[in-house]
Amino acid sequence: MMSGPLLALNLLLGLASQAEALDPVTVLAGLELNDSQVAFTETRSSGLLAEPLVVRGTFWRDADGLLIRETVSPRTETQILGPDFVELRRARGSRRRFSLDRAPELAALRTVLLALLDGQPQRLGETFDLMIEGEATDWRLTLVPKTARLAERVDHMTLAGQQDRLNSLTLHLSDGDQVLTRFETGQRDPES
Repeated sequence: MMSGPLLALNLLLGLASQAEALDPVTVLAGLELNDSQVAFTETRSSGLLAEPLVVRGTFWRDADGLLIRETVSPRTETQILGPDFVELRRARGSRRRFSLDRAPELAALRTVLLALLDGQPQRLGETFDLMIEGEATDWRLTLVPKTARLAERVDHMTLAGQQDRLNSLTLHLSDGDQVLTRFETGQRDPES
């Protein structure tokens, strides 16, 4: 059994560590992504691919509130993520549109990226349970879907960063596949 002074010291140390605990909304609200065009490199790993697929491009939110994702490599393509649809536009003019209900992982990605771009990370709590670990200088946030429907496709998402910088987002799909997206904030050419 612990003595009185040792118990008090243990309690104080526990309270101090709780006071230093990171708040996910506070960390995400401080990110320098608001109203930015963000360059990314995405690596998709799947049991269906002989080797990981690497995709480069940029994303941003347009004036109509749509999330625009343009890729430049391995091919030029534009994805427009609306509130309930995805539209794919290829370089030669072909277009294909389908419901986000068919791709809940894209809907989840849209939710996360728009909340960050809009500077409203508190919206993430509507769709995900948030768990953060680390320190302000090196943090990792895990987002676990709240609904069974989303959890059928998405096991969880992980955001990792340092202070006010988001370094990566990893989409962990329920079938074991992963999509790792590394970010470069600000305006830049993703091929440079």
